[in-house]
Amino acid sequence: MKKTQILSVLFLLTAWVLHAGPPASETVSFSFVGDIILCDKYPSAELPRSEGRHLFESARKYLHQTDFAFAGLGHVLFDGDTSPQDWRNNSEALYLKAPQALSTWLKDAGFDVLDVGTAHIRDFGSEGVDSTLSALREAGITAVGLKGLCETSIVTKEGWTVGFCSFTSTAGGLGTGDLEMVAEYIGALDEACNTVVVSFRSGEDDAAIQDFAHSCVDAGADIVIGHCSDFVAGSEIYKDRFITYSLGIFCDPFKTNELSNRAMAPLVQLTLNRDGSFLKGNVVSFIQKTGHGPVLDRNDGAAQKMQSVADSVIPYNGISISSDGVIRTVPLGTINSTVDEMLEFASNYIGCRYSRGKTGPDRFDCSGFTTYVFARYGIHLQRTAQGQYTQGKEVKMQDVRRGDLVFFDTQRRVWPGHVGIVTEVMPDGNIKFIHASTSSGVTVNSLVGSSYYESRFVGIRRVVDER
Repeated sequence: MKKTQILSVLFLLTAWVLHAGPPASETVSFSFVGDIILCDKYPSAELPRSEGRHLFESARKYLHQTDFAFAGLGHVLFDGDTSPQDWRNNSEALYLKAPQALSTWLKDAGFDVLDVGTAHIRDFGSEGVDSTLSALREAGITAVGLKGLCETSIVTKEGWTVGFCSFTSTAGGLGTGDLEMVAEYIGALDEACNTVVVSFRSGEDDAAIQDFAHSCVDAGADIVIGHCSDFVAGSEIYKDRFITYSLGIFCDPFKTNELSNRAMAPLVQLTLNRDGSFLKGNVVSFIQKTGHGPVLDRNDGAAQKMQSVADSVIPYNGISISSDGVIRTVPLGTINSTVDEMLEFASNYIGCRYSRGKTGPDRFDCSGFTTYVFARYGIHLQRTAQGQYTQGKEVKMQDVRRGDLVFFDTQRRVWPGHVGIVTEVMPDGNIKFIHASTSSGVTVNSLVGSSYYESRFVGIRRVVDER
């Protein structure tokens, strides 16, 4: 998008906020859930019991507890007879549409804003798009997520103005690939609103998705909600801002295996300070029940899943979700406060297998292992050995200490190509280090006396001082 267009958006948003007035309180609260699917696949016309009237009975009170409630809508709302549009060039593609009247139950449930930028929004062409936006508008629900129609949206309650913006890697919405454009949109909303919420859909790999989410926060987003999978994914606190990468499917009464992870349906409640920083949160765990929508899960499965996935996929996530769903931040330096504790933690993984691209907890590559260990110590390392070699400060061999990173030249195209953590400095000057090796997995080796590592030694970096 051209700069002049972004500035035009900023002008309009600023005018809206000046009309809306200042926020009336010091905090604002949100409820977030994953995608909602109210219909069976086309051409079936089957609807949930009572035409969906009771789908959100269990969730309704929680959605109404917060100032704003947000979800993804996984289909069009369309009563017309238009045939599906094969815009994917896939004769076996799945098409989804539900009656426009079901928008009433979405509003009654408590939803204020829906991200309609799903791949299915184009299933029935422009007629399906128009009818969806019309049905939501008549129900009093704000839509976001369609390029040229509702790229950004603003909702004001009690004087608190929230800007919503959606990005997607599929056609029809603002793309996720142009980070400069993404930053301009978010920056415009940040200038005009009290709080900025970003929703996104992406099929990229984990590293690219995390880079995108971090870029959104860097540009001014206060909350980032991903819809990147049908399953619950990890969350994190980044620069005091809450990010979740997928809340899965919240409601799909026709396609749910109640025993699968896909049935887990978290409802995340967040409270932010006036400056957008995370204050407190809670995960209310639901589970999808065939024909009934989401019902409360007394075992808190979704909350526990969110924490376990975060721990295994996002090395330092800055977040703690208790077994009963309470979300807390984990300040830097409070997890394992000494080098001794960090190395003891690392030793627990001796014997774990090596696997390229893995960051634990049961398999690692070399930089994945160091990233995972230092994360528990409150130190965020870059993902590659090459990147980690740029962090901290250089240390001479005579000054080496336990907890330092040691690097080796083991690859033709990447320098340095291997990294470990110093575990012991011996009187003769030799060192031992723990690392994830391709042949032995997580193991401990000596530098001097090993012809392989001694001949490939590159240097030592210190990224943390012993406390």
